[in-house]
Amino acid sequence: MNPADTAFIILCATFVMLMTPALALFYGGLVRSKNILSTCMHSYAALGMVSILWALFGYSLAFSGDISGLIGNLDHVFLIGVGGEANGPAANLPHNVFMAFQCMFAALTVALISGAYAERIRFSAMLVFSALWTVFVYCPMAHWVWGGGWMAKLGAVDFAGGAVVHMASAAAACLALIVGCACVMPGFAVRSQAGNYSGFETAASIFHGGAALGYIVIGLLAFLLGVCVTVLCFRLRQMDREDDQNKESEGIHGAD
Repeated sequence: MNPADTAFIILCATFVMLMTPALALFYGGLVRSKNILSTCMHSYAALGMVSILWALFGYSLAFSGDISGLIGNLDHVFLIGVGGEANGPAANLPHNVFMAFQCMFAALTVALISGAYAERIRFSAMLVFSALWTVFVYCPMAHWVWGGGWMAKLGAVDFAGGAVVHMASAAAACLALIVGCACVMPGFAVRSQAGNYSGFETAASIFHGGAALGYIVIGLLAFLLGVCVTVLCFRLRQMDREDDQNKESEGIHGAD
């Protein structure tokens, strides 16, 4: 294990976790005042519920074994075998640190979708949808790319979550928006005339949006820094291996 890598991943996981309440502030500042609390709770509930599902069996489905390149197995269900030893997918990290890092991404992805059905869904229905989507969409997608699934076997590399997090959440959000507007609430339109808001509500919305943007910018900068460092370390390691191979080949030719 590498202590520096461990400390850095813990820091990155913390910043990713902060992006979830940042989304709560961001989405809460974009809806009507009567829906601010419920919209914020979508993100907070996602953070709590997904963390529980991830510990129970989500992590195992995504990062434990491989079944036909589609899904993992149940070897790590209830976090069995997930401890402080470096026996997980990342050989230089404690297994539980890697699990927590991936858990924050799972929670953030579910929270991202909530912006599509803000003001359009009951809280209980949101919980059911989020739980089912995490199990049947996010876990397989994470396994495909990060857990050694069929996309990883094709050579797919996702350093910043562009496929697992953003593409998956964007597709789900678009579908939720289309289905919600077309079937659940036909003719629904958000009333956002300036006359509907008091000065205090407008200032609160601006504050929520500004605070959320600040959190998001900090989280994105930290995550982008992590991506750059990861790519740089990967390239340096490749260069070291190439140098070692060249030295070995030179030694063989010299002996001949």
